Amino acid sequence: MKKALLMLVAAIGLTVQANTDGFIMFSIFSPGQLPVPTTKIDGVRLSLIYGDCLALNGFDLSLAGMVRERANGFQLGGYNACGTDAAGFQLGVYNAVESDFFGCQMGIVNRADRLSGCQIGFVNFKNKLSGWQIGFVNVVTDPVVQRRWFPFVRADW
Repeated sequence: MKKALLMLVAAIGLTVQANTDGFIMFSIFSPGQLPVPTTKIDGVRLSLIYGDCLALNGFDLSLAGMVRERANGFQLGGYNACGTDAAGFQLGVYNAVESDFFGCQMGIVNRADRLSGCQIGFVNFKNKLSGWQIGFVNVVTDPVVQRRWFPFVRADW
């Protein structure tokens, strides 16, 4: 009986490991999450402390959330990060996208490599801007001349 139960638990564990797509993810702290961090989520990710997934299409609610590849949708949390491209809306204390971002970031600190859309926050960082930055400190490292209105608004298109 114990052997059969052990084999069943092992089979379930291997099935969860082999699944690379999921509709919903629950996480307390990665790797304490189901499904595993290499999963692509097409739906909802809920993380109590920290969640990690390969890709996300949908809604992300977490204290701290990391998407290793592309994120599409709405991220709501204290720390929202995306390893490559993202499209949609990020609302949090710190929002970061390592490559192209299409949409809107709202938070205390917003950072993206290339922005097409808007950043609204206390501190906004961009390498290339096509859109708006509204905040107390707006940084664009690309030497192209941007339009500035008042000390708190920067735009280019």
